[in-house]
Amino acid sequence: MFIFGLRKNQLALKEVKVLAEILKELRLSMAWSQDNLIEKLGFVISKQAYSNYERGRAKPGAEILNAIVDLYGLTLKFLLFEPDYELSEVNHRSQKKVRKSEQYKVQSSAKLSLRKCLYLETRNPGFNGYDVPIEEYEINELDEIEDVTKRIREEWGLGEEPIDNLREIIEANDIFTFDFNSPMRIDGASVFATKDDKPLAAAVVSSENLSGDRQRFNFAHELGHLLLLPNETLDKEKVANKFAGAFLIPEKTLKRHVGNKTQFNTKDLLELKDIFKVSIQAILYRLKDLDLISDYYYTSWCKNISRYGWRKNEPDPIPPEKSSCLKEVALKAIEGGYVPVEEAEKIIGQQLTAMRANSSPIDLIKLPLAERRKILKAQGEKDARQFNEDLAKWESWEGDYDEES
Repeated sequence: MFIFGLRKNQLALKEVKVLAEILKELRLSMAWSQDNLIEKLGFVISKQAYSNYERGRAKPGAEILNAIVDLYGLTLKFLLFEPDYELSEVNHRSQKKVRKSEQYKVQSSAKLSLRKCLYLETRNPGFNGYDVPIEEYEINELDEIEDVTKRIREEWGLGEEPIDNLREIIEANDIFTFDFNSPMRIDGASVFATKDDKPLAAAVVSSENLSGDRQRFNFAHELGHLLLLPNETLDKEKVANKFAGAFLIPEKTLKRHVGNKTQFNTKDLLELKDIFKVSIQAILYRLKDLDLISDYYYTSWCKNISRYGWRKNEPDPIPPEKSSCLKEVALKAIEGGYVPVEEAEKIIGQQLTAMRANSSPIDLIKLPLAERRKILKAQGEKDARQFNEDLAKWESWEGDYDEES
């Protein structure tokens, strides 16, 4: 192993607290215990010594740092980079009670993804952050959500029409979208960064183990958590759910398609699903929320959904939407000369030079946006297929820890 030379006081220049946070996030994002990590490092360090690193009580030496860098496939610069921003706590949405190890994995994965983007972006001296309206829209009553959602859609230039690709819309409005691999008990999460008490960047995250209709609802739900500021008396999850329904299924457009109907068969609901690209369950809830169907009729349909086995697997599933935002950020950093190609590839964990035959990342960034996104999307789908093939071969880690270690 090649040992990078470190100045004696190099680590002293970095907040030990930040390094401790990153080390912990890296480990928890892999769902590893400290014992797992020590074993993967080849027992070159004791558990007690490593625990002190994560607690910010000690500084790793050069040999240990390089062993950690090699293990995670990152770079020493990333590990030692001292950010000038603060990350928020991660808000996550789960369907039922989940193990703490799963919560930590999702929370850490969300933070790390945003850290990687900001590491690449902040290497540019001219980067001033994204104009993200974090918790800008106050909600004092649930009834206010409808008008606030219409206002957001207008500000984003969406009008009243269904959204064809939600991830593209979110990213076009300067919010990152990421995927995480986790059991289906956790659906989504959101996180943001601030600098001098002002928003710097934000991300919404969804499980990659979902159909597109559920994925889109998760992203919209987490978007609600980012943009809205509910009164303390309101249930934040109900607020985010109501926002997601209104954002994805505009009232005016839904009523136009429904007309005077008060009862719906499977064919009717599947047609609405195809139009709005959300689940039948979300459509029924939205119909009830707008008083287009009765509570009794809604409950009856919910029982049908359970009987048909549609709670997890509905007919006519919508394909998941893909994103290339991490690659886009990496390519921009490469083009600006702020980050070498090899380092960028390590940070995002993907090869950039293989995206286009006989083409470098710099060549790619010069292409028209539509063509660039097409190439990135194709590469992303290829990576996803390879990942799923590899995942099927891996043994899942079944450890259940009551503590973070």
